[in-house]
Amino acid sequence: MAHPGVPITADGLGVDGARGAVFAGVTLRAEAGALVAVAGPGGSGRTSLLLTLAGRMKPAHGSATVAGEPLPQRAGAVRRLVRVARAAGAVELQERWTVQEAIDLQEVLRGHRIDAREAAAVLDACGVSAEGAARIEDLDPRQLTRLAVALAWFERPPAVVLDDLDRGLSADGERELWTLLKALAEQGTTVVASAADAAPAAGLADVVVPL
Repeated sequence: MAHPGVPITADGLGVDGARGAVFAGVTLRAEAGALVAVAGPGGSGRTSLLLTLAGRMKPAHGSATVAGEPLPQRAGAVRRLVRVARAAGAVELQERWTVQEAIDLQEVLRGHRIDAREAAAVLDACGVSAEGAARIEDLDPRQLTRLAVALAWFERPPAVVLDDLDRGLSADGERELWTLLKALAEQGTTVVASAADAAPAAGLADVVVPL
């Protein structure tokens, strides 16, 4: 079943830090249900760009919209549309948690119970094979990232952002994850993910944003 995604745009978007520009001049056009690959080396501003598009960081330059909602003016509305699966140093699964505790936290954050059958279907669709009692710290990088994606994808949000898709993975492992994200996008969710290199996303990403 397809779910409605949201279009995302940016024109000359930039964020400044204490030492100058974190990223600058980002322009993109992503239609609803698109897969967007943000590519650049460490320190290029990938995390900050994803957080900005998710309404969690205020831009200093340019403009951006999510579902027509302007940033930063309507950041609150954008935060309700965009789930953050992972953002380095900002949104991470805690190592001491179990998989089930991570799922339970999603219910707390949403303020209601998540249908168990729907949760199981999402975990299966995302290729999460770890048992509920498994500790986050014991998951391999592939399972850890798939779990982060699954938790964000519960109840099929309009958009999901994922930072450091390539963390701890080989090029083949990256390709597998890009393929998973493409499948989620094809079901309607707009997906923005970052990695050092966009090559493993070739033929899958609808939009590539170099940093």
